Amino acid sequence: MEAITLADNPPDPAWRPLKLPGWRCDHLLWPRRADGEAGPPAATVAALAAALGAVADTLFLAEAAAAPRRLPAPWSLRRQGAPAVIGLVRTRDPALIATLFDQPGFDWTQRGQMVWLFPPDAPPCADAEILATMEEDPPAALPAACTGLLRPGTDGDFAELATRDAALRAAVLAALSQPRAPTPRQ
Repeated sequence: MEAITLADNPPDPAWRPLKLPGWRCDHLLWPRRADGEAGPPAATVAALAAALGAVADTLFLAEAAAAPRRLPAPWSLRRQGAPAVIGLVRTRDPALIATLFDQPGFDWTQRGQMVWLFPPDAPPCADAEILATMEEDPPAALPAACTGLLRPGTDGDFAELATRDAALRAAVLAALSQPRAPTPRQ
């Protein structure tokens, strides 16, 4: 994990971690961007996108016009500036996953993004389960089929990786330790 290091505790002492029975939370830390801006550097985006795509179906918030699945935005997102209709993208394509860090209306650096991880053979979960996840921060519940969740940390400068499945956690961490060619951000 050259671009990413693993920590049990978040770098922000005010961080409120996900606390659900049977879930484990790790914190993924990365170096500051060279330009001084908030959020992950390109090498971190590439490593995260490749790792997530290698091990799970990844579902994330997206601009509705560009997404195959659309839902009415819950008030919890709309009060943060999200549009009235949100899009959801489910994929294993690292190039598409990399776009989650730059989705209009779902700014990673403002904690406006959420990334659900599902086993590759899991059927899509009900819209109501996804919407319920977004009602509180941190979420009080997650979809039954969801085995992992990635949430941006303060200023998007770290991420919380919550896993319910030890095999998924091990696979994500192993995939993050693999050397990767940069994944282009679209």
